[in-house]
Parts: sequence; C-alpha cells; structure tokens
Amino acid sequence: LTVNRKRGTSVRINNSETNLYIIKPQQKVKQEIQKSEETKTHIAFHANTENEESPTEKIDKIPQGFHLIADGETLYSIANKYNTTVTKLVELNPNLQTDKNGNKIIKLGSIIKITEDRTKNKNEKEIYGSWQIEDGKGAYSIMSKFNLFKEELAKLNPDIDINNIQKGTVFKVPGYQIKNNDTLYSIAKKHGITLSMLKELNPGIDENLQIGEIINVPKLAGDNLGFEDLTIEFDVIDTQPQKTLHTVQKGENLYRISQNYDVPMWILMMHNNIQNENQIFPDQIIEIPSEEKITELEKLKPKNNIQEDKIKKYTIKKGDVLSQIAVDYGVSTASIMFKNNIDNPKTIKPGQTIIIPDKSEVEQLESEYKKIKESNIKKQKINISSKKQDIPESVIPESRGILTYKVKKGDTIEKIAKKYGIAAKDLATYNPGLKNIKYTTELSEKNIKNIDIVATKKAVIEATGVSEEFIDDLIAIEKKRNTLYNDACGIPTIGIGHNTQAHKDTKLYSGREISDNEVYSLLARDIVLAQNSMKTALGETYNNLTLKQKEALYGLIFNTGNFNEKSSPRLIQALKNRDYTEAACQIDHIAGTIDGKQTVMPGLVKRRFMDISKFIEGSPKVNIKTVMHKVQEMYDKGYANIKSDNTKVDYNSFAKEFLGEYIEDNYLKIKA
Repeated sequence: LTVNRKRGTSVRINNSETNLYIIKPQQKVKQEIQKSEETKTHIAFHANTENEESPTEKIDKIPQGFHLIADGETLYSIANKYNTTVTKLVELNPNLQTDKNGNKIIKLGSIIKITEDRTKNKNEKEIYGSWQIEDGKGAYSIMSKFNLFKEELAKLNPDIDINNIQKGTVFKVPGYQIKNNDTLYSIAKKHGITLSMLKELNPGIDENLQIGEIINVPKLAGDNLGFEDLTIEFDVIDTQPQKTLHTVQKGENLYRISQNYDVPMWILMMHNNIQNENQIFPDQIIEIPSEEKITELEKLKPKNNIQEDKIKKYTIKKGDVLSQIAVDYGVSTASIMFKNNIDNPKTIKPGQTIIIPDKSEVEQLESEYKKIKESNIKKQKINISSKKQDIPESVIPESRGILTYKVKKGDTIEKIAKKYGIAAKDLATYNPGLKNIKYTTELSEKNIKNIDIVATKKAVIEATGVSEEFIDDLIAIEKKRNTLYNDACGIPTIGIGHNTQAHKDTKLYSGREISDNEVYSLLARDIVLAQNSMKTALGETYNNLTLKQKEALYGLIFNTGNFNEKSSPRLIQALKNRDYTEAACQIDHIAGTIDGKQTVMPGLVKRRFMDISKFIEGSPKVNIKTVMHKVQEMYDKGYANIKSDNTKVDYNSFAKEFLGEYIEDNYLKIKA
C-alpha cells in the first residue's frame, strides 16, 4: 500500500485483491479497513473537512482508453507506450495542471485519457439494453430513438414481428455499461446526444450511476452491433434526368409558358406547387417536366366514382377567379382544371357550370402524380456491417439532436452548409460566432473550432427552446413543403411557412427541391429571428414571458413577418404593462392581400385560434370573456368568407380543437 497524503494527490493501491478509491484533497484523512464477504480487503479513504464528509469514488477497473498513472511515469513515457504524442495527450486532457515553468503535471494514482478510439475490442462483448413499446408506437419510433435501421432492429430481435408490434413488447436495443468516472453528461456527449435525450431513453435515471449498470444509448456511427453480415435495402435515384428550368420574364404569364413548352397548364401548376396562376413574378424559376413525364401524366383521366347526388357543382359568376373558387372549396386549382378539362383558367365564363373534385379524387390525383414523378427511383442494397459505411444521408434515421461539427482546415461556412444540404445564412443565424464572417472565409483563420448543425426537428427544439407541440402545430397548419409555392395570398413560400419574399431569398430556393435537413434548418433560423425581434422590441419584458406566451407570439410573427413598435405598438405596450388580456386581444392579424385587396383569410383566423389559445394557457391572469368577445369577431369575419361546406366543417373543427372549453362554457359561439 502506497499512500501520498500531500494536498491535491490521490491514493494508489498496489494490490490486485483490493478495490481502488480516489479521494479529493482535504485536510484530514481517516483510514478504514473492512472485510468483505469474500474476505478480500477493501481500503477506503474518507476525506473529511470540519463540516462535511466528502464521498469517495470507487473504481473497479480502468476503462478502455484510459491509463492509471504509475510511480515514475511521465507524459513522454506514456505517449511512447501507447504510440501517441505528448501534444495529443495534453489535448485529450485539458484539465491537467501546469507548474511554475509552464510544464504539464501528472499525479501518481490519477487517471488520464489516452485515446479517442470508440471501436470495440474483438473480444469485448456487445452490450444491450431494453425498451418497452408504448401503445400505438411502431418500429420507426424505436429506429429513430436508437439510430437503427429496420434490418438491424429485426436482427437484434429475431423473435419479434416488427411489422406487427403489440403493446408492452420489450425490444433489445443498443446499451452501454457504466464505467468509472462516467456521468450522464459524459455518456450523452460520447453518443452525440443531449442530456435530456439520454434521460428520455432511460426513464427515471439519475446521476447515482453504478459501475457495471447497463443503460440505453443510440447506436454509434460505424458500430456493426456484432453482426458479421447484414444488408439493408433503400430507395435511390437510378438516373437523374436533366432538368429544364424556365426563368419568368417580365410580362409573361403561366399560360404562355405552358404553350411555349407544349405542356398542359394544370401539369405545370401541379409540378411547381402553383395555386394562383396570376401570382408568378419576374425571375421566378419554373421547372418544366420531362417529355416522358408529361406523356404519362396526360394519360391520366378524371375518375367518375362519386354518386350523382353527391357531385358538387358550381356555376361561375361574374368576377369569379378559379384560384379563389379552389381556395373556397379547399382543393387545388390544378385539380379543378384537370377534372373539368380547363386549358386556361382565364377562359371560364359566367353561367358556366364546373364540377368541384371530391377530396378523395384530389388525393388520388396527387398520389398518381407522385408515382409518375418518382418513377425513376430504384432499390439499392448495401452491407452495413462494413466499417466503412457509405450510406446516403436520406436513409439514415433522424438524428437525436444538434450535431456539433468539428471545423477542419479549408472549411468555410459555404462548404459546411453545402455538405449538410442547408443554407449558409442558416448556419450564421444560430451560430453567433459566425456573425460578420464572410461565407467564403476559412474558419480556422478566425479560430472557429466547432459549429452547430441544426437539421432535424429534435435539433430545432434544442437550438431554440420551443416545444415539440409548437412545431407539430406549425406543421399541421403550414404543412412541410420542399419546393417553392405561392400561398393563398400569392406570397412565395417554402419549408414550414418560410416567407421567401419577406426574407428576400426567393431566388435561392427557386427551381430546386430542398431536403428535410434544410427545411428544419430554415425553421430554426426563422424562430431565432422571431426571438431576436421580440427581445429587441420587449427588452427585459421578454424574459418575464412564459414559453406558451412566447410561442403564441412566434406564431403571430410567422404571419406578420415583423414585430416592432411600428407594426405592433399596442401589443408591445400591453406586454410591457403585463396586461395579458389586452395582449391576447391584439393577436388579431387575420387579413391578407388578394388581387390588391385586403381580405379576411379564414386560414389566418385559424392560426389566431391556435396562438390565442396558447397565449391564454401560458398567461397567469386573463379575462376570458373579454378575449373571447374579440375571438368571436374574428371567427364571424372568417366564417363569412367561406363558401364551401367542407371548409366550414374544417374551420369549426379547428375552433373546437383549440377553443373547445370556451365554446362549452358559452364564451364563444360557432355556427352550425
């Protein structure tokens, strides 16, 4: 037994029959010797101060990748032993102390890290945890949580039919065995997830970890889970046809473009997500489908599988616009044109009767269109047991949070953004350290070492602090779109409600399909910009708001595009005065511009139902009667602008979903 009692040193025990304990530097040390059941000697040193007893940390064995400092060892001798360098050891152990001459000090009995290698030893056994399925959850919920392919999940659980999962089924999943000095934070960092995500995978876990205990973790990249041979199948584009892109010129209209390329106008509108034929603009990029795709689409014929008495007919009136009729009935302009063989929306005449396609017909058309559009997608197999995995990003299960990218020599904002399929300006928005750095500047020259990549829903939540419910509600009402389209007001939009006109980035997204990574990265940027505008306008008041109140206001800003004393003076004053009744009443943006006229939009009224409901829920004191009086005014105006019975049903359903309790209490009345 060798003990060095100097302040700041640890204890080293040279006896294989004993367990080793590390003590913290304190003033008094008391030795205790106890006999275990196996009659092996256990030595514990309890470091005490006058007021408290400090617990000791037990070490059963030195974890792989670490080294216990022995008598007479130096950083140089350890570097030679493990075929590394002193510089590398210092990098791996940033907490090493320095003597008065600037040299790094290692202490007898302390443990240092000697490698970052995460690969398993050939003789090391695979560690597995377990996960019990909840009611209604399928295989994908496990795959996304644990970073698994379906084939891997099936191979881990050969006795379970993963296509027919029953409630209460227990799955084998990747696990990790607790080692000395492990903390929840260090384990989470090692596996590329956040602390909250690790806790989500291990309900009830706390910092009281026991060495040898097994917990659930996601699979690390490159880990083959012990499978010698495992092949997966995924979709991949076999051949990418050359795209024909048309840049809209001043004075051009969609019908003329369709005639120039000999493509039916409804196909052109559907292919480019265009709802209103009048709302295209100079420099907009329009993709022209290939001749093969046009030929296949022209073979489609309107289905007549609706009973005669249920067919919806509409008689054109003077001043009617086809795109507005489509909005009123909750269908696309292209679907009405397809159903009625209309070549040009401008040729409809008063007195003409058209058929409004049923929802099922619209869905069937969209489904058949999608099959034809994606007909060049083939199946490809790949062996994922290989250490070198070249798997397309599109088939990798959703990441569990923010990815921290380690900057390499030659990296620029532009290069990193391109690598992850996101916009350079997104990276610059949620990485404050990149502010004022040109996109083409080498980051290593600016001493930038790490960059956060936000490219999934979970990452957006972590980066911005919003709730998953907020994002889900936003997607439910805005939809998630990967190509540019014009909303009901004719505003070019992409992703999850990103207004490219307001952000002056329409050209950036014209004529291309963005990845889901870019959709979520864009959403993170929009939320951060909304947060920043609120912080600027409200000052300290922003910090006094609850998360629900903030999310309600984010939703409003998504529609208005700004939040300042000029655009929202009464709302800002009410928030600063903590008059949450008045503030709720000022969440009243319900009008948009259509064909140059300010019009109450039922879709915007629905958004306000959601925002006001959240705001009330998050406010400590609100006069419900006063707020519902304001909501009633908005409801009535929106309802008056709806012509389709189906749209009225949807409108009322939305009101009930978010304001149901106030309807039941007769604060708000909806029409039958």
